[in-house]
Amino acid sequence: DNVATFFNAVGKKIVSIYTDKGSLQEIRTYSPEDIGITTGEKITFPYGLFDYVITDIQPGDTVSVYIILPESIPSNSRWYYYDVKTGELTDYSQNVESLTDGDNIVLVKLTDGAMGDTNGQKDGIIDDPSGLGIVEKDTSSGSSSSGGGGGGGGCFIATAAYGSYLEPEVEVLREFRDRYLLTNSIGRYIVKLYYATSPPVARYIAGHEALRLVVRAALTPVVYSVKYPVVSVLIVGFVTGGILYRRRKRRHCRT
Repeated sequence: DNVATFFNAVGKKIVSIYTDKGSLQEIRTYSPEDIGITTGEKITFPYGLFDYVITDIQPGDTVSVYIILPESIPSNSRWYYYDVKTGELTDYSQNVESLTDGDNIVLVKLTDGAMGDTNGQKDGIIDDPSGLGIVEKDTSSGSSSSGGGGGGGGCFIATAAYGSYLEPEVEVLREFRDRYLLTNSIGRYIVKLYYATSPPVARYIAGHEALRLVVRAALTPVVYSVKYPVVSVLIVGFVTGGILYRRRKRRHCRT
């Protein structure tokens, strides 16, 4: 399968990973205590590191890996590759998209045999031990931003509409995505298409208050349908039944 959900090594929070190609195998997690860091910077790893193997791809192929973290990503974050043999960390944030756009999703681009692949061979297998590192800033420069505001970078349309990634409505939609979309091939395709097309739309929505109101109004029935599915089905049933009853009544009166 090309999707996996597991508990990270720090805090035991849920992390999800899925790829646009191949299959995910042998997922391992490392806590900071397991890692021999050999870098001059002071870095913290709030979720530890993840080591996953991608198989069933063409030699030399490039794979898009979507990593869904438990919380929004701070703006002073980087993505590090971990050499399991030497214990060295390499910053390869240049291979990562959506790292500082205010949401909790990281898109890592990995090429078989290139940086991020442990064996360095074009053999149709990618082994990528890596993770989110937060570089501690000087306290004189102010505190780091958690990046939860609406519309920053490639935020979701819902986040742009409601103004914060932490809003309950956004949380409901996020849970629906994780539980019902990422667990099947059709849902993953929908999510992939959404990630590819939504950033410019979200930025535009975030900059227009009237449009944000319109989008919130449009999303409200969706949110309540997801949150209260039984009630939603009953409402739809009553409405449909009422429409059918009125139509039959009109036909009866005409006859």
